[in-house]
Amino acid sequence: MAEYTHLFLQILLVCRTVSDIMARSTQKYLLPGTACNRLYLDLDGAVIEGNGDVAYYEDCEIKLGCRTGENWMFHVEEMSLMSCKVHIEVFYTDVGIIGTPPMHKFLCAGPDPGIVYTNTSFFTLRLHHQNETDFRFKIVLTSRKSELPCEDFLCDNGNCISPDLNCDGIDNCFDFSEEWENGTAACVEYYPFPGENFGVLISVVCVGCFVGFSAACCRMWRQRRHKLQEEDLYEIKNGPYVQKYAYRYAFLRPPQNFRRDIQRGERFARAT
Repeated sequence: MAEYTHLFLQILLVCRTVSDIMARSTQKYLLPGTACNRLYLDLDGAVIEGNGDVAYYEDCEIKLGCRTGENWMFHVEEMSLMSCKVHIEVFYTDVGIIGTPPMHKFLCAGPDPGIVYTNTSFFTLRLHHQNETDFRFKIVLTSRKSELPCEDFLCDNGNCISPDLNCDGIDNCFDFSEEWENGTAACVEYYPFPGENFGVLISVVCVGCFVGFSAACCRMWRQRRHKLQEEDLYEIKNGPYVQKYAYRYAFLRPPQNFRRDIQRGERFARAT
């Protein structure tokens, strides 16, 4: 039993490690959707994607916070607001304060701000869509470390970011230096399944843990069942109850001189 408990704890440890890796990588949020009006903290990187095909009838707001002592930087990969009724506001603080002006405002046919370096660890995006569906956008955020020299991953452009963002398919350095297979990130060696989605690794690990745990449970159940069957068989063949009353239950354990006693009984009956 102890070995199965140890196996189960190892499986839990593997699942915990995989979940921690996923939690530290770039997180993706779709607006409008389930991420609306929610707060996410202690992030290393994030991608906010907007899609007008998702039905949502209220203004949507998302708040993101990076780790203490770090600051956000972001850039717009895609901004297609075909309807001028749709606009996006970006705040560097909590917009719970009434009258706080936005730091950036994206309108239809607006200019690209390029790479924006902030001095805050808090980022708020508010989407005003007015039930319009003809819009699409994608904003990438990365937590920038201010330590010098950089003890984590140093991008070619000088940005210092978390190494957990390497090789996840998202340009967190904003120069692709952490995604190059032959660059400073060395993604071929770092990434467990080159060319595949990281979700494949998670699926394989989870399925393997489930199959291993199920096999261990089945093996333990079969051993327990076999042991009980052996105990029952011993009671039937050699148990004290059978030895004491074997003459009554001859079909279980016939007496040693069973047939001779029967013949003597028949002869005695004929003589009388």
